[in-house]
Amino acid sequence: IPEQRRIAEILDTLDEAIQKTEALIEKLKAMKQGLVHDLLTRGLDENGKLRDPKAHPEQFKDSPLGRIPKEWEIRPLEKTATLQRGFDLPIHQRKRGNVPVFGSNGIDGYHNISKVEGPGVITGRSGTIGSVYYSDDSYWPLNTTLYVKSFHGNYPKFIALLLESLRLHRFTAATGVPSLNRNFVHPIPVIVPKRVEQIRIVSYVEKYQDRIRTEKQYLEKLKLLKKGLMHDLLTGKVRVKHMEQLACDIYKKASVIFKADRKFSVFLNQLVEDEALHDEIISRASSCLLNNEIRIPQSINIDQNTKNHIEKPLKESYKC
Repeated sequence: IPEQRRIAEILDTLDEAIQKTEALIEKLKAMKQGLVHDLLTRGLDENGKLRDPKAHPEQFKDSPLGRIPKEWEIRPLEKTATLQRGFDLPIHQRKRGNVPVFGSNGIDGYHNISKVEGPGVITGRSGTIGSVYYSDDSYWPLNTTLYVKSFHGNYPKFIALLLESLRLHRFTAATGVPSLNRNFVHPIPVIVPKRVEQIRIVSYVEKYQDRIRTEKQYLEKLKLLKKGLMHDLLTGKVRVKHMEQLACDIYKKASVIFKADRKFSVFLNQLVEDEALHDEIISRASSCLLNNEIRIPQSINIDQNTKNHIEKPLKESYKC
């Protein structure tokens, strides 16, 4: 029972760390969505600061889509990023290679030749409608996708952000099999900044994407740690006498992962100290029992007579 209770405590701590990371990822995603909306309507000035229409109304102008920065233009999507239907490529016709083949769900496999030169932007046409993917390399877009045939001088990564913001799944054709018709979305008016500002906007957003990616990696590590720990515990590979040190290691790793959350990090560091102390106490007790001797730590300042007086009855009680 004590061992089962200890196992439950360790797993509960990992579950808490996993839940906290998942919540942080969702929070970062929501922040990114709000940030992208602001960036695509207000943009960044030469100093990399988000423009403020209230503080600096002179930097904005009226448009059919509301107030936008003076230097920006409104164009139909077709004149900003022309979309084209992809190409058929059955699995049995694919040959071994490293060219990514994109379907409506992202990379669907690889081939030995490309159909479109990179960098490229692809979106789902049927199946998963409106999902947007970016490729640095040349690629093959399947006929379940639409790809950007012409960027009209715009920054490809910015076009990917723009298409994501349009929520293209809203324009699904009313047919038996839902699909995205490029003729429905080409006339959509979009706000387009200068290319130099497009690059600034993408760089700003990528900081959030990198943070989300990092947190996802931490989350996977925590899940793997939990999975491996459960296997070791349930198979008896790790026993109670090792649990305190194991717990100490887990709390120490978690305190590094969550160092940005000062309150939680302090809590984890306290658990590290508690487990380390517990481990030391158990180790000393185990050593004493195995060696059939009880020793008073030398750091305690007592005279030899008192030390002998304490040790004698303890030695008697632990004699086999």
